[in-house]
Amino acid sequence: MKRESVLKLFDALNTWKQGDQRAPHKPLLVLYALGQWQSGHTNVTFVEAEPELTARLREFGPPRKSNHREQPFWRLQNDGVWAVDAPASLPRKTSGDIPRGHGFAFPRCARGFRTGSSGGAAL
Repeated sequence: MKRESVLKLFDALNTWKQGDQRAPHKPLLVLYALGQWQSGHTNVTFVEAEPELTARLREFGPPRKSNHREQPFWRLQNDGVWAVDAPASLPRKTSGDIPRGHGFAFPRCARGFRTGSSGGAAL
């Protein structure tokens, strides 16, 4: 995939918004993962990313009772730039569309940016 196509995917990240309020979750996770990728770490586990993402959400996000750090880790898949390798037995929330936060603690639950071979952005 060409550089311009990759940049368009990142530019088009779907972020939650309500009125003038936007959720910084996905952009913050992408920045963290890019930093890890630049350091030679191609996979990011939720266990590794969660403390850093939590700190950045508290610093840059709107005040919340809960930051739902698991949301961007799972939902970035919908934007075509991210893929999650997780066991099918991951405990799901009641809605069934996203695993429970503690489910991401499974050792095999890791991910990072998609590559051209899996249909996403070639990074």
